[in-house]
Amino acid sequence: MKEALIKELNRIRSDKTLWKELAWEKGGSQEHYFDKNALKRTRVVLALQWDLQPNDEAFLQFLIIEIIKDRRADPFQGITETLSRAGYLLASFKNPANVWLLTQAKSANFDTHCGFDYQHLLSAGVKATFVYIVNQESPHKEYFHEFFPDLPTCSLSENDIAQWHQYKQADYLTAPPENDVKYWLEVALEINEISTARELIVKLEAQSDENLESLSYLKYYKERIEDYAGAVVLANKILAKTENVELYDYISLIKLHLSNNDPATAWQTIQQTMERFAPLGRFDQSDINSLALEVVLTSTGNEPFALEAYQQGMNNINNDQLHLIHLERHSKAAQLMGDKASESVVQKLYDAEAKRIEVEMQRFKEK
Repeated sequence: MKEALIKELNRIRSDKTLWKELAWEKGGSQEHYFDKNALKRTRVVLALQWDLQPNDEAFLQFLIIEIIKDRRADPFQGITETLSRAGYLLASFKNPANVWLLTQAKSANFDTHCGFDYQHLLSAGVKATFVYIVNQESPHKEYFHEFFPDLPTCSLSENDIAQWHQYKQADYLTAPPENDVKYWLEVALEINEISTARELIVKLEAQSDENLESLSYLKYYKERIEDYAGAVVLANKILAKTENVELYDYISLIKLHLSNNDPATAWQTIQQTMERFAPLGRFDQSDINSLALEVVLTSTGNEPFALEAYQQGMNNINNDQLHLIHLERHSKAAQLMGDKASESVVQKLYDAEAKRIEVEMQRFKEK
């Protein structure tokens, strides 16, 4: 996998005409936004981590610009590991001129503002960066000075930056050995190579003991590759070994049964959960009712358990105001079960909530 990614990198890095393959390109709708070339960039940035060359700076500058475009365009914002990785690789060149690109990366959205290390802005060195920007005009200068108003009051020392580089290099400029199964499994999942991930999970399973930590790791990875049947087996093993089982553990198992398209066992587990943790608090009961509704929606509506699950799930209608998405789920369940009376009640609640939102939005626009 590593060699294949470096080969892919080498094809592109030295030919600027091919860089366009990695350019930001919006896909989908506003609600379902994605960047058509984000995965390609992730693959290349991973390879750069293992094979960074002295002449890669311009290439990284290009990549950062395209990643910033993606982070600004994504309505759900987020920071992404690719931005963190590419950001540090560029910072590792310790070129003061990169300060504005790194400032743009940090200010791309709210999540990057909070999560992208502010040390990036001084990664070329504290004094070197201030000497560089003193005579520079940039629209990003004000944002930089929010963190570092001037050299005398700078909150970071040269030693702080040196230690930060040392810490980041351990993450982004070293490649673990080939037998580090967890590391390469994370890489395979990050670049969506599911077949490779499956092979690595088999290796990890062979190496693992039957302790809670190992079982939890395996369950997590089984879920990542959507092997829900395997995850259910592991979840049951974890429950059997756990001394103080909590409600969350059972809710997690119920969700796994639903993901595994097994509504019958999900409903059986819901019943066991309500019995074991009775009496449930208001919010916990609401969560259980929502899961019961999902049991109905995962079924055909004709199974023996469907009506029981439906009656349990519809109890949430009597609770506080539901969001539109939850009301839609109730409506679909009522339709599936042929319950015209409840469908009518839900529709009235839906219309009232939609009207309330419309009024609130109009007030917001008028302010």
